[in-house]
Amino acid sequence: MPPIKRNNNTDKRKKKTSASVVKAVLLVGVVGLWTLVAWSHHQVAKQQQTLHENNNLAEKASTPAVNTPRATTPTTPISLVEQTKLEQHPNPNAKLLSKTGGQQRNNNNDAVVATTTAKPYPDIDSIVTGKYNVTGDMSFLVDFAIIGFPKCGTSTMMEYLDQSPHTKVAQKEKCELGTGRQAKLVRDLYAELPPGNFKRGIKCPRDLENEYAINKYTELLPNTNFLVGLRHPVKWFESFYNFRVYNNNPMPPAMELVGNCGKYSRHVCTHRARFHQYLANLGKTPLAEDEMKWFKQRGRELRLSPVKGKIFLYHVEQLRSDEPPLRQLAMRKDLSQFLDLPEVLPPMTIWRKPGKNISAVQLEVANSKRLDICHPNHTDIRNFLIEQSKDAAEWILQHFLKSEDVFLSSPDHFEALLKAWEVDPCNATAIN
Repeated sequence: MPPIKRNNNTDKRKKKTSASVVKAVLLVGVVGLWTLVAWSHHQVAKQQQTLHENNNLAEKASTPAVNTPRATTPTTPISLVEQTKLEQHPNPNAKLLSKTGGQQRNNNNDAVVATTTAKPYPDIDSIVTGKYNVTGDMSFLVDFAIIGFPKCGTSTMMEYLDQSPHTKVAQKEKCELGTGRQAKLVRDLYAELPPGNFKRGIKCPRDLENEYAINKYTELLPNTNFLVGLRHPVKWFESFYNFRVYNNNPMPPAMELVGNCGKYSRHVCTHRARFHQYLANLGKTPLAEDEMKWFKQRGRELRLSPVKGKIFLYHVEQLRSDEPPLRQLAMRKDLSQFLDLPEVLPPMTIWRKPGKNISAVQLEVANSKRLDICHPNHTDIRNFLIEQSKDAAEWILQHFLKSEDVFLSSPDHFEALLKAWEVDPCNATAIN
């Protein structure tokens, strides 16, 4: 049989077809790969746009609107004449406040609203190392601290300042600086006070009496300013004693609490009413020989812990909602300037009474144990407290208030309130 002759044209066509198929498959693969890459880029761009929009929304939420009217709680009307007098009356703190730098102010000494957006917090690991150590800068976390004294309106001040869009205060006592737990304080503030264009504050009414805590402010929070509340020492003792009673703490008779705080005193004792001793430790006066008579006579040693921050001193009576309208307004303006806020704080319409909620039965038992400091049986302890009160009032008025780092509102009224410490409040006429 003759050999079959191969058709070369057929072979060529088969080779061409195979090459075309290969090219088509490669083309489909390239197109598919390009499509996948393009889709991936689109998804990444979409996620970035969404993140950018969310950040913008967060910034808008944390940044107060400029020139937007804000509803405030109505207060007692003030006549135009009275308002003008107050605006034109020279602020006794204005000269000192101007030294603090702070925000730019217009001709009326009102702060200009800042329009810069809030910066995010740095990574917490850059501040806290391990469980206990603070190795980075935490000073941006606390602009002001309410550090004393207990039963002097510190809870009221905490809640009041937290109402303003320009101030935020952690709503539980933050006393970690006095116990060496500053790393926990950083973590708590990161969680409770988010980034925003506002002043941040904490409250610990016993920090002023804690040398270790004050030293930690100097070390870790050197730019923090302080709010300190005062109260007539006799009424302070009564309020603190009854606070313990209403929180179901067994209390010894009042006369057993004269002097330093003992084992069963629940930290209530007459020595803690020596407000001037703790204020002197802040190092705001020279503590020259003429000052020491208010301290040496009682056999108490000072433990100086000088602070850089400035101090706003107030009397608990100045927080009352029934204060005359002009004094209320002056208090709000002076406190706003001290905190360097862009607008005046709203009227104070709250009064916080801290403590546990107790049943009617518990309340009846507590009422039977409460201290009536004005009862004749307590004349001796009142006299002891008044002797301390005289020392405190005289030193504060003659020395502490002369410091350029100490501020207050309505100086004449404040002076009258402190001079009332020289008399028994159970026999005295109310100060107006």
